[in-house]
Amino acid sequence: MRLTRTIVVGVIAAAVLSGCAIGAAPEPTPSPEQPFALAISDEAVLEALGPLPADEEPSAERLAAFRHLQADRAWQGISSQYPDAVRATAEPTYLPGAEAETARKACLADQGLELPVGGTDDQALVKANSLATYDCAQRFVDDRGPGLSERQVAYLYDYQTQFVLPCYDENGHPSTIAPIARDQFVATWPFQNWGPYPSDIDMMTVAYDQLNLMCPAVPDEWD
Repeated sequence: MRLTRTIVVGVIAAAVLSGCAIGAAPEPTPSPEQPFALAISDEAVLEALGPLPADEEPSAERLAAFRHLQADRAWQGISSQYPDAVRATAEPTYLPGAEAETARKACLADQGLELPVGGTDDQALVKANSLATYDCAQRFVDDRGPGLSERQVAYLYDYQTQFVLPCYDENGHPSTIAPIARDQFVATWPFQNWGPYPSDIDMMTVAYDQLNLMCPAVPDEWD
């Protein structure tokens, strides 16, 4: 399961090196000629937090909450652009990803639209397409769930707050954004809008990659 730079949300970042462990001196930063020389081991993390929770199907309540948040998030993007828009409601049909996408395109085609629309200055058409895209997306929904079970999300929160953030501190790149509450993180995943992130490094740099090697966003077993 690849959970890397998208957890910033999201999308979303620690296994502990000996230099990141509590009471130990930090390991030196890799030299430029060997930027990824420091290997990471999850042994310290697994010893402290226990084994990674196994994959498990989300509860009916968890799946319903995820789908509700997913629809709300999509509608927020529409309503922020078109405050007068009226939210369509439809009884969803849940389909595998590719089938859901095909059904959405057919739904739009039935209305004389397409996914996505582009290359037009007709704002009325753009708005109509946006509203229809939302409507069709709610009619034909990808049947996949949130990706992690509640126990796995809780484990990830503990991993990030107990290991990633201290590891950032030890390496001189603290995060200035305080974590949200653990129960909020679990309940709103993957729309939790928080993840460990060093405040002084751009995510699209080698410096971030070096730090992420020493303080990975997720356990190696989830990569």
